[in-house]
Amino acid sequence: MACGADVLASLLLLSAAPGIEARYAAAIGSAICGPEVIPLAYVVSTITGILVYLLLEKVERLIAMIPILLKIYEGVKRRVSKKLKGARGAFALTLFIAAPLPGSGVWTGALAARLMDLSVKEAVAAICIGNLVAVLIVAGGVTGLLALLG
Repeated sequence: MACGADVLASLLLLSAAPGIEARYAAAIGSAICGPEVIPLAYVVSTITGILVYLLLEKVERLIAMIPILLKIYEGVKRRVSKKLKGARGAFALTLFIAAPLPGSGVWTGALAARLMDLSVKEAVAAICIGNLVAVLIVAGGVTGLLALLG
């Protein structure tokens, strides 16, 4: 199936949108344009998640300027990072991002990675792998269903 530039642009924007991301944009794109849009949706969503993770450092600097917010943020960060650190935290984050459930995904995963004090390498790996699994689950299911229906 061919896909017009306007539809493709809409799908790319959906891939970057919080809550929708690649998992649902790829499924919608598969239904409208065919499975060839799935890799593009994945790449856009993954890059978005990595950028969000990196930009959250700037947000942390702003939070540091407001003492009451800093106290709350540090408390949350301390509790989260105590429970989930290093490889264990990165694995848990990968599973969280991969779960095709409302509220999980690369945007929330990027925030969680910041709260868990994961390194850039650990966060990027969790975002890439988790997003890939989520896309394969949802888009694969939709593509399989469409094939069954004819």
